[in-house]
Amino acid sequence: LGARAAGTSGAKEVIENRRARLVAKLRRTVDRTFEYLRMQALLSPATAEFGAAASPTVIAVQTDGTKLRQEIFNKLILPINAALDGVTYSSIHVLCGDEYWGDLIEAKSLRETYLATARAAELAGAVPMRMSFGGVTWEWYRGDSEIKIPTAEARAFPVGGVDLAYVGYAPNDTVESVGSGAMGEPYYMGSAPIVDQTGQGTKGWAVSVQTHPKFVWARPGAILPITKA
Repeated sequence: LGARAAGTSGAKEVIENRRARLVAKLRRTVDRTFEYLRMQALLSPATAEFGAAASPTVIAVQTDGTKLRQEIFNKLILPINAALDGVTYSSIHVLCGDEYWGDLIEAKSLRETYLATARAAELAGAVPMRMSFGGVTWEWYRGDSEIKIPTAEARAFPVGGVDLAYVGYAPNDTVESVGSGAMGEPYYMGSAPIVDQTGQGTKGWAVSVQTHPKFVWARPGAILPITKA
């Protein structure tokens, strides 16, 4: 009542807009599910089809005497190169848990490197979210209570390569989806009217968004778990 858009005389537009907002909210929920599944694939990349995961390595960022760039090259870059066995990639990315990131940004060799450059303000100001060091991009992965990296750990992985990871979507489990093609879609959105028990009219709309994904790493040995001690 009184909720119609300016310049209109009916409620149809109001109902359609409300339905669109609900679909958008449900889609955001699905997107969060995608992020959860991607993180699970990163934390447990081993599969029967593509092989075992790499063993954890220690890069002790909290120790002042650590030659951090040498540690990164020997314990991170070289093992990932060996696991890829000639597969090209553009860069290496590391997602860090809270505690690991806190020690990394205070690492002596990293701070000395940054303080000698125009980017020194990144360390002097607010806590940075991402930085490049040792030929690797490091990022603090904030996540939430369910989507996170163990606090004292990090995960390194190559990006920009061919066939390093896959995502597949199964077709939807509705009559409308039968015969629409073998490949699935990321989102299946549907709505159906809720009919009055007397059959006299529509009481509302039941709105749904479904998805049926599978995320998998084709090179699980190139996903490197990192600890700081």
